[in-house]
Amino acid sequence: VVTPLPPTAVPGLLFDKANALGLHIQGAVSVANLDERGYLQVPPDAEVWIEVGSNNWEMLRDEAWNRPDVFLLTFEPLVDKWAYIQSLARRPESHVVLPFAVAPGGMGSFAPIRSQNYSDFRGERGRSFQESGASSLLHYSEDFVDHHWQGAATQYRFFREYLVPTVSLEWVANNLLGAREIDFLKIDAQGMDFFVFASLGRHARRVRRVQMELHTNVRHQGEMPCAEVVERMARTHRFGVERGSCRPLDPALHDEVDVVFYRL
Repeated sequence: VVTPLPPTAVPGLLFDKANALGLHIQGAVSVANLDERGYLQVPPDAEVWIEVGSNNWEMLRDEAWNRPDVFLLTFEPLVDKWAYIQSLARRPESHVVLPFAVAPGGMGSFAPIRSQNYSDFRGERGRSFQESGASSLLHYSEDFVDHHWQGAATQYRFFREYLVPTVSLEWVANNLLGAREIDFLKIDAQGMDFFVFASLGRHARRVRRVQMELHTNVRHQGEMPCAEVVERMARTHRFGVERGSCRPLDPALHDEVDVVFYRL
């Protein structure tokens, strides 16, 4: 028996019809203000920081908190996390959060994202993951074994997967930023980091510094290993390593490392 839902009290918000995925609510939400040219309203003297793939505890928002000279653009496609991060914006005019995934243009305008749901998984004793965990447009590699937690493979049983809108960084540079340089680009795209950067296309040289989260023991299908990313960044894009280095595989630890590159 399905109990009819009452009308919403919000103008313009409609309940969707029931379908195979359950009841949905549709509504139009404003996510950013654009100027007369259709670009984001970035102050002319501000540093531009971009964050692709946010996190519940490692956000550029924390670093930009006391930096009035920084304009931060965050991409987070999971709607619940997007709403949460947007609610944290201390100065909405200098922190825009967009509910898009960033991906190479060849993936299309929509792509399925898989998000581990840690609400039903407990890792370390005394710590409960009450938020979405790692999210990726890639599937886990079949031979990947998470070697940090004993019995951590349990976490792979709990995930959600659905279509999210995708844009390339080339589109962002062309349509949202105009001719602005990108002072800092942070990418945490779970196996897609190099390909997200490469989606800048001809605009790659407009980035001054970029941080990626890389692995030696690749976790996702199609992921590029850390050492290969370092080599490709130098050979193809002329970026050197400012901080961080590829970490050899240690069965007792995760081998992910943040590598910061700078434009040569």
